[in-house]
Amino acid sequence: MISNLICKILNFIIIALGINSSYTDIKRGKIYNNHLIIFFIPGIVLQILYLKSLSFTTVKMYLINLIAAIFFSIMMYVFKIWAAGDAKLVMLIVGLMPMEMYRSNPKNIFPGFSIIVLIFLCGFGYLILESLFLYMKDRFLNADRKYIKHIDIEELKRIILRIIFAWIISINLNRLIVYFFKNFYLYNFGLYMILNALLILYLTRYANSKKIFYWVTILGVLTYVFSTVYLGTGNIHLNVKLMAFVIVLILFRALCGKYNYKNVSIENLKPGMLLSSGTVFNFYNSKIKGLPEDCSESMSSRLTYEEIESIKLWQKTKNGSNEVVIVRKIHFAPFIFLGTVISLIMAG
Repeated sequence: MISNLICKILNFIIIALGINSSYTDIKRGKIYNNHLIIFFIPGIVLQILYLKSLSFTTVKMYLINLIAAIFFSIMMYVFKIWAAGDAKLVMLIVGLMPMEMYRSNPKNIFPGFSIIVLIFLCGFGYLILESLFLYMKDRFLNADRKYIKHIDIEELKRIILRIIFAWIISINLNRLIVYFFKNFYLYNFGLYMILNALLILYLTRYANSKKIFYWVTILGVLTYVFSTVYLGTGNIHLNVKLMAFVIVLILFRALCGKYNYKNVSIENLKPGMLLSSGTVFNFYNSKIKGLPEDCSESMSSRLTYEEIESIKLWQKTKNGSNEVVIVRKIHFAPFIFLGTVISLIMAG
């Protein structure tokens, strides 16, 4: 009876945490550490009391699940997919989530991955709908639409090459892991897909050298042929699922990337905004001190007040401009909150 009451209180704390974080992320572009601590202290005390009533096996599953969530969240931050505040929010939500909210299996090391899936489904759904809306707006409402090139052949070629590249890498990783860690693979397929896709996105983003790109592809083909001879051609359906996921992810990035930027006058720049890499490159030959240097377009390159003041000085120079291009910021906290709420509803 007491454990059920604690479970309900924990769910209430999680919902309140999600509402608070979503509000501050949308309103101020931040998830504040002191706000997270306010929810962490009572939540972790209740979680400890809740875990005391459970079996040792369940407690062990909780700890492994939490470690997996921490590792995953940090990796998402390292790969610059979300900010540090988003990573901390996911860690805290998974840490406070009662184990009975998961449909867990002892062989599944990360039952909390179901929440991650729902978070990204919400985010992807929103971005796809937004990108389609902006495309339709360009296509039918833009007065200069006759000059718009709707099919970029060069970009299409690059996407196809990336898909081939992704297939070569993922299918080789897939075969090796299935051969040596089959049970782990089968019970943690979703987690493996995400980690594999992150690796592929990292390689396609940073393997800018054509020589590296082609050599990796050639070696991958040779490895695939060699492994086929010695390991056979099993698990084709798993390879197809994995590759379908990677293809969707690459195409999604290409679709949303088209509408990921907008022009902003320098007078309207605010701390926390992200400059495009092209804008940062324009600063490199300037003698003005304090200009932004990070061209990664990640959350680690958010503008500071001092950098904005330096940009205003650059604006007045010979090579200056009245406008810069910024990256449209995606507020991830609302998607984290929405995915968590859906997970709680599905758990009953």
